[in-house]
Parts: sequence; C-alpha cells; structure tokens
Amino acid sequence: MSQDLAPETPVETTAETTAQGLDLPDRLVKHTVRYTHHHEVKREDLTPMLRHYADTKDEYPNALLLYRVGDFFETFFQDAVTIARALELVLTSKEAGKEVGRVPLAGIPHHALDRYSMQLVEKGFAIAVCDQVEDPALAQGIWCGGR
Repeated sequence: MSQDLAPETPVETTAETTAQGLDLPDRLVKHTVRYTHHHEVKREDLTPMLRHYADTKDEYPNALLLYRVGDFFETFFQDAVTIARALELVLTSKEAGKEVGRVPLAGIPHHALDRYSMQLVEKGFAIAVCDQVEDPALAQGIWCGGR
C-alpha cells in the first residue's frame, strides 16, 4: 500500500487547513476547515449526527467508516481526507456545530457502495459500514443499536 494513502497518516492541522495542508489537488478541495481529526473536537460541541459518527469511529479506529446519510455513504474528518485521496473524490465539508464550524466530508452514492468498497479494500484499507435500518422519512432521532 502506498505510504501517502495509509489511514494512519496524520494530517497536520492549522487554524484553517487548505488543500496544501491536506496534500490534495486544489481541484478536489471545496472548503477550508478547522479540524481534520475527530479527536480534535469536543464531542459535546458536535451535532448529534456527528457525535454518533465520532462515537462509532472510536469503535472502529482502524477502519474507514462509511456512514449512511440519505442517499450517500459519507465519511468525515480524517476518513474523508483519506478516501478523497484514495478514490480521487472531491473533499467538501459539513457544518459540525456552532463551536466547531465545518469539518471534512467526502461521500459516495449508496448504490455505488460495493464498487468503492472494493477499490478501498484493494488499496489495503479496512472499512466499516454504518447503514440506516429504517426508512429515513420515518426516522426520529438517532438509534444507537441498543447501546
């Protein structure tokens, strides 16, 4: 596996991380972000969805977490940077809470999960998939699988 694609590769974070700081081509980076790792942010400052993402990511620290949001499997923080590099996806961002601001986001359409998962595994990455278990139109709040 190429060293520059390793999921453990730390991303140096400055007050505002740009394409150069993320080692991505400018054409793939759409926003400037303040945080690139989920451990850099206070959990209580995150939105409920991103707090759940971060808690789930802690359970699978060595895997890229593909988290279902509507019609996409999204990745955030360090995983978003990693899959943007590995799959040459656009790295955009998502509002993560009033105190946090925007965090890195990269996603894939849910119907392309198998194809992109195969590419990631072939590149040496482990993946974890967090999917919805009910119709999103009927969902109320976040269910944590009995936790």
